[in-house]
Amino acid sequence: HRAGVEAELNPYPSLALGTAEIPVMEMAAAYAAIANQGTYVRPYLVQRVVGRNGQSLEEHLPDTRKAMEPEIAYVLGHMMEGVVDRGSGVVLNKLPLDLAGKTGTTDDYSDAWFLGFTPRYTMVIWVGYDQPRKIGYNMTGGEVAAPIWKTAVENGLEAGWLQEGERFTPPPGISLLPIEHLTGFLAGPAAEKVIEEAFVAGTEPVQVYEPEWSVVMELPWFQQRPFYLPRQGERMPEDFEEVARLEALENPTDQRSP
Repeated sequence: HRAGVEAELNPYPSLALGTAEIPVMEMAAAYAAIANQGTYVRPYLVQRVVGRNGQSLEEHLPDTRKAMEPEIAYVLGHMMEGVVDRGSGVVLNKLPLDLAGKTGTTDDYSDAWFLGFTPRYTMVIWVGYDQPRKIGYNMTGGEVAAPIWKTAVENGLEAGWLQEGERFTPPPGISLLPIEHLTGFLAGPAAEKVIEEAFVAGTEPVQVYEPEWSVVMELPWFQQRPFYLPRQGERMPEDFEEVARLEALENPTDQRSP
């Protein structure tokens, strides 16, 4: 909500997967807050109204507020660079400037999104019908929306409002480290695939990757759990009171009199 989402967000666990319906403009504004290193700017349509003699009759003044810390915003943005580099937005990864974003696909392929940003612009492509119905088989955000977004970036590079080589600049308090892609541990000599990840200073991993960790990662979560050491303050599923409540619902006590 601090980033500009005004739609009602019901507190269901599936909210983290994008199950709330949010207007396109609100989503664009929220992503722009991430691109702006944590500063939200309320969207507007009219910059200035000018009279026939050139005098300014009305002018919009930016309405801004802090939505999140710059370091948090940068880490979020860097995660979404990974979507472009090696995820569902990989169709964009050959473009000659830094890009970040996220695809989105709703049930039954009725909506397809790509919402992303360059170092200067945030843009959203939504594909769908006013009255929801299936767009077509496998019409995911990566298949149908990201290619349109790519065309917009290519046009921007050709027209000059985007520039080759534009880069995201990390704010103070960010560490960029080589990480083994599967485990999230520091890349050691045995790491086969290494990616660069951003961390808020003080939250960097300290464990160095060894090959046996790949075997652990293939186990079901309940078998992985004994190997995982939570960071200070990190809440694990068993720490939530809701877990006990759900267990009570699944195993109700017989309250009937004997």
